Parts: sequence; structure tokens; C-alpha cells
Amino acid sequence: MTEDKLATQAAFESKLSAQEKQIIEAWLACGDMSPATVAQQLGMAPAAVLDVLKRAEVRRAIGFGMLTETKDQHKAAKNHVLMALLQLAHWDIKDIFDAEGKALPIQQWPASMRAAVKGWKQGKYGPEYTFVDRAQIFQTLLQYFTKYANKNEDGAEADDRTVLVVHADEEEEV
Repeated sequence: MTEDKLATQAAFESKLSAQEKQIIEAWLACGDMSPATVAQQLGMAPAAVLDVLKRAEVRRAIGFGMLTETKDQHKAAKNHVLMALLQLAHWDIKDIFDAEGKALPIQQWPASMRAAVKGWKQGKYGPEYTFVDRAQIFQTLLQYFTKYANKNEDGAEADDRTVLVVHADEEEEV
């Protein structure tokens, strides 16, 4: 968030009373968004909570809180997906064999290897596994980093430009 937006939000929040802030926090934390539930949690009368929730500045603060929460959830989900893709991109087939070269049972494989299994069937000599297409994963990661690597959280161009160069078995920062 930019400094201007933070300053505007701080000025706005300073105009709210302690009770309004308490009700806003309880409302945002409340899963069913019920004034009665918020009132019960805060030990207040539902009518008093409803009166506070009707105020324009309170509705604005609730909207801002929901927007911020949604952005944070989206960012967390995006980071989770990126980490999963990076994990899938860097699995090593050697990790599924023991010291004598025999395949380990799938339960003993590292999590990254188990996640890379696309399918399996019973073959003549035991299970036969199909793995995800690593080239496609690298292509997806490269497209993402090419598009977003030089952007800050607000989507504006970042000052320091970092390019992630990804090759089949290595990555380096340039």
C-alpha cells in the first residue's frame, strides 16, 4: 500500500470511536456477519450494534477491512501456488530410490515427489508412475516471473529490477 493510502486510512481510522473500532473488528472477525452475533460477543444490545453499523464511516471502514482481508487472502493463496509450483519444478528422481537402487514405497517418498505423481497403474513388474510435465511447470513459472517480477505489491513498476532466469536444472539471479 502506498504512503498516501496509509496516511488517508490512518486519518480516517483516527475519527472512529473506540466502540466503533471494537464493533468493526468483531464484525470482520464474525463469520456469519450478524449484528446479533457481534452484539453477543461484545455484550451489547443488538440495536446498539445495528445503530453503529448504519453509520457511513463505519460501513466504509468495514468495506476497507474486507478489501484488505481479501487482498491478503489472495496474496497468501498466490504465494502458496507459487511455492507448490517451485517444489514440483525441483523434485529429483533419485529421491525415490534407496542406496541399492531399488524403488522405495511411495509412502517413503519426499512430499515433493509424491506431489509430482500425475497417475499410476499396476505394471508387469510393480506400480508404474506418471509424473507431471516439468517443462510445463517451468514455462508457467517463467511466464509468471516475467510478468510480475518487476512489480511491487500495488502493481506499479518496482525500482530494482530482478530477472529470474530459469533453466531445466538450475536457476540464478541476474
